[in-house]
Amino acid sequence: TNRKFALSEIMATPQGVPVAQPVMAQPVAIGQPVQGSYAPQGAGIDAGADKVPPPSKSMGEPVSNEQPPGQYRDPVFAVLFILQVLVTIILSFALGAANVGDIQISSSTDGASTMGACVLAILVALVLSVGLLKFIVRFAEGLITTILVGSGVICIIAGIATIGSFGIIFLLYGLFMLAYYYCVRNRIPFASATLSGAAEVVNKFPSLTCYAFFVQVITVVYVILWILATLGVALVPATELEATYTETDGTETVYTFTIDDDCATTSDDTCLCAEGFVFAEWDGTCEDQKTLDGGIFTIMLFLAYWATATFANIMILTSTGAAGTYLFTGSTSSFNVVASSFKRACTTSLGTASFAALILAIIRTIKFILKQQKRNFIAICLLQCIERLFEYFNRWAMACAGIYGHSFYESGKAVMNLFKSRGLTVIINDQLLENLFTFFVVTVAIIACVIGYYIGDGMDGAEAWMVAIVGFLAGMCISSIMVSVVDACISAVVVIFVEDPGAIQAQHNEMYTKLTAGFLQTFGYSAWDATAAAQGRA
Repeated sequence: TNRKFALSEIMATPQGVPVAQPVMAQPVAIGQPVQGSYAPQGAGIDAGADKVPPPSKSMGEPVSNEQPPGQYRDPVFAVLFILQVLVTIILSFALGAANVGDIQISSSTDGASTMGACVLAILVALVLSVGLLKFIVRFAEGLITTILVGSGVICIIAGIATIGSFGIIFLLYGLFMLAYYYCVRNRIPFASATLSGAAEVVNKFPSLTCYAFFVQVITVVYVILWILATLGVALVPATELEATYTETDGTETVYTFTIDDDCATTSDDTCLCAEGFVFAEWDGTCEDQKTLDGGIFTIMLFLAYWATATFANIMILTSTGAAGTYLFTGSTSSFNVVASSFKRACTTSLGTASFAALILAIIRTIKFILKQQKRNFIAICLLQCIERLFEYFNRWAMACAGIYGHSFYESGKAVMNLFKSRGLTVIINDQLLENLFTFFVVTVAIIACVIGYYIGDGMDGAEAWMVAIVGFLAGMCISSIMVSVVDACISAVVVIFVEDPGAIQAQHNEMYTKLTAGFLQTFGYSAWDATAAAQGRA
């Protein structure tokens, strides 16, 4: 009863022995246990039936998917976030605009054709992203295997061909990749099944990608306003100027000039400074020279970290909220579901998004301060690890908040319970898919770059390369946005499958069967029975 099954063995019908179909649970109210059938350990295996046993009860009691109207989560942090965004906007218009110089834009007789080629390159990147995403979903298992084994083999070949310490590093890394594949090979079907489930959600709700692009545009607009605000408040009159002088022997010496003592404004309104035989001049009068105030800039950087992370969390909440609605209810009304989820993310759950982003912003700001001091390397490495861990934790916390409407504290407890029950499964599943997503983004960017260059063929060399660069950046940006949506939906699929598999069975039996088949191939029936017993289902 503890043996594992190949995916083909689980899914296929043995010759002459029909496989019993899982008993479909009747739709029930959201948040209520779903009744179904559960095959005890080993039941039906020898007969070739019920190889994918459906659970009879939810894994714990899920919180209602619909948050009560007017019930705001973490409202204090939502108010603080809105205030800091308003302050940034006011500063950008009140102080920032005065520090922006005239921007010189060179015109070209072929400007229209170049712009048209760039637009065409962007459209190519969009089509590539959609098409290649469908391809990797369809052949996820084979691609994950190819990436892991292929990278290992390539590194081993490079290690053998390379002489010296680099060759040893390549060789060891290649051996590590092959060993890693051997250890996780049975987990690939479950990772592929979660990706397939997430892709089904994205296909049902194509407007999710549109909302992701909209949030990205909002982020870019905020960053522009933040730059203007930072120029307005962080640039202060300079008291000292620095110049680097190259000696005859090639060494460089940095000279510091005090504006009041060592510098003077010339007749052509240029600030000219002198130190022995070293002369340095700056455009504009000495009174016009500005320097960046480190303390004020650090505060502004903290605000930027907070805002951009909040926008990213809003999109995770939107994607997981829509995925949760689909998985629990089967609703396919794309506009209503996604719009409602986005509205919740921007209103009742905004405090949750901004609270989590605030913690991440504090970590990133402290890391920035330590890097500027150019010491405490151990502390910097420690903060780097903490940042990565919290980013990972934040993703799952936002998934729980998006699905169940939790506060950040409640979501954090739910994530800890998830990691306690299936921590290694979740982490390895993510790592396998991360490799696949990296392959997807890089491939789209490279192909879009090459096609962009050929689109610009016949233009001036610089313009052709500009179209190629636009294609590369567009491919990377568009594919990354699509990956972020799919990745959030994967989180929703995993959370609901672990917490309430009966809900998926009731509404999406085919998805449930694939997920269960992948789970059984990875862990066997003993793990499924142990989970059932722990939740009182056996």
